Amino acid sequence: MVPLWSSVKVETNDPTIVNSLAALIERSKEVPLAQRAAKLKSVVFELLQGEQIEEAYEVTRRALPDARIFAQPLITGHAIHSTPNATANATLRFLSATLGTDARPLHGQVVLVGELASIRGVCGVPLTVKRDGWELGTLSISSEEQLSQIRLSAASIANYLMAVRC
Repeated sequence: MVPLWSSVKVETNDPTIVNSLAALIERSKEVPLAQRAAKLKSVVFELLQGEQIEEAYEVTRRALPDARIFAQPLITGHAIHSTPNATANATLRFLSATLGTDARPLHGQVVLVGELASIRGVCGVPLTVKRDGWELGTLSISSEEQLSQIRLSAASIANYLMAVRC
Protein backbone atom coordinates (compact mmCIF):
# COMPACT_ATOMS: atom_id res chain seq x y z
CA MET A 1 0.00 0.00 0.00
CA VAL A 2 2.62 2.53 -1.01
CA PRO A 3 1.41 5.42 -3.16
CA LEU A 4 3.30 5.31 -6.43
CA TRP A 5 3.45 8.98 -7.25
CA SER A 6 4.11 8.39 -10.94
CA SER A 7 0.87 6.45 -11.28
CA VAL A 8 -1.40 8.86 -9.39
CA LYS A 9 -4.04 10.38 -11.62
CA VAL A 10 -6.16 13.28 -10.47
CA GLU A 11 -9.50 13.67 -12.15
CA THR A 12 -10.05 17.32 -11.41
CA ASN A 13 -9.27 20.68 -12.88
CA ASP A 14 -9.14 22.29 -9.44
CA PRO A 15 -5.69 23.92 -9.34
CA THR A 16 -5.57 23.73 -5.53
CA ILE A 17 -5.84 19.93 -5.58
CA VAL A 18 -3.46 19.54 -8.51
CA ASN A 19 -0.91 21.83 -6.82
CA SER A 20 -1.25 19.99 -3.49
CA LEU A 21 -0.50 16.67 -5.17
CA ALA A 22 2.48 18.18 -7.01
CA ALA A 23 3.81 19.53 -3.69
CA LEU A 24 3.46 16.09 -2.08
CA ILE A 25 5.36 14.52 -4.95
CA GLU A 26 8.17 17.07 -4.67
CA ARG A 27 8.39 16.66 -0.88
CA SER A 28 8.60 12.88 -1.30
CA LYS A 29 11.67 13.30 -3.53
CA GLU A 30 13.60 15.31 -0.91
CA VAL A 31 14.41 12.32 1.32
CA PRO A 32 14.22 8.65 0.25
CA LEU A 33 11.16 6.77 1.50
CA ALA A 34 13.22 4.25 3.49
CA GLN A 35 14.85 7.07 5.49
CA ARG A 36 11.59 8.92 6.09
CA ALA A 37 9.80 5.73 7.17
CA ALA A 38 12.65 4.70 9.51
CA LYS A 39 12.76 8.13 11.15
CA LEU A 40 8.97 8.23 11.55
CA LYS A 41 8.89 4.72 13.04
CA SER A 42 11.62 5.70 15.49
CA VAL A 43 9.67 8.75 16.68
CA VAL A 44 6.46 6.70 16.93
CA PHE A 45 8.18 3.94 18.96
CA GLU A 46 9.50 6.55 21.39
CA LEU A 47 6.06 8.11 21.82
CA LEU A 48 4.41 4.72 22.28
CA GLN A 49 6.91 3.79 25.00
CA GLY A 50 5.60 6.81 26.90
CA GLU A 51 1.97 5.84 26.09
CA GLN A 52 1.60 9.04 24.07
CA ILE A 53 -0.79 7.50 21.57
CA GLU A 54 -2.50 10.70 20.39
CA GLU A 55 0.87 12.34 19.87
CA ALA A 56 2.05 9.33 17.85
CA TYR A 57 -1.04 9.59 15.63
CA GLU A 58 -0.45 13.33 15.21
CA VAL A 59 3.17 12.78 14.14
CA THR A 60 2.02 10.28 11.52
CA ARG A 61 -0.76 12.59 10.31
CA ARG A 62 1.89 15.22 9.51
CA ALA A 63 4.07 12.72 7.62
CA LEU A 64 3.77 12.06 3.90
CA PRO A 65 1.28 9.29 3.07
CA ASP A 66 3.88 6.87 1.71
CA ALA A 67 5.83 6.91 5.02
CA ARG A 68 2.71 7.16 7.18
CA ILE A 69 1.49 3.70 6.23
CA PHE A 70 4.61 2.15 7.79
CA ALA A 71 3.95 3.74 11.20
CA GLN A 72 0.17 3.83 11.69
CA PRO A 73 -0.20 0.03 12.06
CA LEU A 74 2.35 0.17 14.89
CA ILE A 75 0.15 2.63 16.76
CA THR A 76 -3.00 0.63 16.11
CA GLY A 77 -1.31 -2.56 17.24
CA HIS A 78 -0.07 -0.86 20.39
CA ALA A 79 -3.34 0.85 21.26
CA ILE A 80 -5.67 -1.84 19.83
CA HIS A 81 -8.54 0.58 20.26
CA SER A 82 -9.36 1.31 16.65
CA THR A 83 -10.83 -2.06 15.66
CA PRO A 84 -13.45 -2.19 18.43
CA ASN A 85 -14.25 1.50 17.90
CA ALA A 86 -14.55 1.10 14.13
CA THR A 87 -16.82 -1.92 14.57
CA ALA A 88 -19.00 -0.03 17.05
CA ASN A 89 -19.21 2.99 14.73
CA ALA A 90 -20.11 0.84 11.73
CA THR A 91 -22.78 -0.95 13.77
CA LEU A 92 -24.29 2.37 14.82
CA ARG A 93 -24.29 3.64 11.21
CA PHE A 94 -26.09 0.50 10.04
CA LEU A 95 -28.61 0.65 12.88
CA SER A 96 -29.29 4.34 12.20
CA ALA A 97 -29.76 3.64 8.50
CA THR A 98 -32.04 0.70 9.21
CA LEU A 99 -34.22 2.66 11.62
CA GLY A 100 -34.14 5.86 9.60
CA THR A 101 -35.94 6.66 6.40
CA ASP A 102 -33.25 8.62 4.62
CA ALA A 103 -31.85 5.69 2.58
CA ARG A 104 -28.29 6.85 3.23
CA PRO A 105 -25.58 5.02 1.29
CA LEU A 106 -23.34 2.66 3.25
CA HIS A 107 -20.59 0.21 2.41
CA GLY A 108 -20.75 -3.28 3.81
CA GLN A 109 -19.97 -6.90 3.17
CA VAL A 110 -22.92 -9.00 2.08
CA VAL A 111 -23.49 -12.33 0.38
CA LEU A 112 -24.16 -11.66 -3.28
CA VAL A 113 -26.09 -14.16 -5.35
CA GLY A 114 -25.60 -12.64 -8.76
CA GLU A 115 -26.75 -9.07 -8.03
CA LEU A 116 -23.48 -7.67 -9.35
CA ALA A 117 -21.51 -9.04 -12.30
CA SER A 118 -22.68 -12.60 -11.53
CA ILE A 119 -20.69 -12.57 -8.28
CA ARG A 120 -21.69 -15.31 -5.86
CA GLY A 121 -20.19 -14.92 -2.40
CA VAL A 122 -19.27 -12.34 0.20
CA CYS A 123 -18.26 -9.02 -1.27
CA GLY A 124 -17.88 -5.44 -0.06
CA VAL A 125 -20.31 -3.23 -1.97
CA PRO A 126 -22.24 0.03 -1.63
CA LEU A 127 -25.58 -0.62 0.06
CA THR A 128 -28.84 0.95 0.99
CA VAL A 129 -30.15 -0.59 4.21
CA LYS A 130 -33.82 -0.48 5.19
CA ARG A 131 -35.99 -2.25 7.74
CA ASP A 132 -36.86 -4.96 5.23
CA GLY A 133 -33.25 -5.68 4.18
CA TRP A 134 -30.55 -4.30 1.95
CA GLU A 135 -30.29 -3.31 -1.69
CA LEU A 136 -27.21 -2.98 -3.82
CA GLY A 137 -26.27 0.68 -3.99
CA THR A 138 -25.29 2.65 -7.04
CA LEU A 139 -22.01 1.73 -8.67
CA SER A 140 -20.40 3.89 -11.29
CA ILE A 141 -19.26 1.31 -13.81
CA SER A 142 -18.66 3.36 -16.92
CA SER A 143 -17.62 0.72 -19.43
CA GLU A 144 -17.95 -2.91 -20.40
CA GLU A 145 -14.20 -3.20 -19.75
CA GLN A 146 -14.67 -2.19 -16.09
CA LEU A 147 -17.51 -4.69 -15.72
CA SER A 148 -15.30 -7.35 -17.28
CA GLN A 149 -12.52 -6.53 -14.81
CA ILE A 150 -14.95 -6.88 -11.90
CA ARG A 151 -16.07 -10.27 -13.22
CA LEU A 152 -12.46 -11.43 -13.62
CA SER A 153 -11.60 -10.28 -10.10
CA ALA A 154 -14.65 -12.06 -8.69
CA ALA A 155 -13.75 -15.26 -10.55
CA SER A 156 -10.17 -15.04 -9.29
CA ILE A 157 -11.37 -14.68 -5.69
CA ALA A 158 -13.82 -17.57 -6.10
CA ASN A 159 -11.06 -19.78 -7.53
CA TYR A 160 -8.75 -18.89 -4.64
CA LEU A 161 -11.46 -19.66 -2.07
CA MET A 162 -12.17 -23.00 -3.72
CA ALA A 163 -8.46 -23.87 -3.63
CA VAL A 164 -8.18 -22.89 0.05
CA ARG A 165 -11.21 -25.02 1.00
CA CYS A 166 -9.77 -28.13 -0.68
